[in-house]
Amino acid sequence: GQCVLTDPDVFDQSDEDGTVVVLVERPDDLEKVREAVHICPSQALSLVED
Repeated sequence: GQCVLTDPDVFDQSDEDGTVVVLVERPDDLEKVREAVHICPSQALSLVED
């Protein structure tokens, strides 16, 4: 849930099983996305830049 708290415009969390849901595939502001990826405790997120 740390990613959701960091950037709720890009990430959400499933009510059913708690998995991360990506709301925006190509966000404009990558600063918050980078932070969310960095602080994810399970390291379940990654960022690939074109």
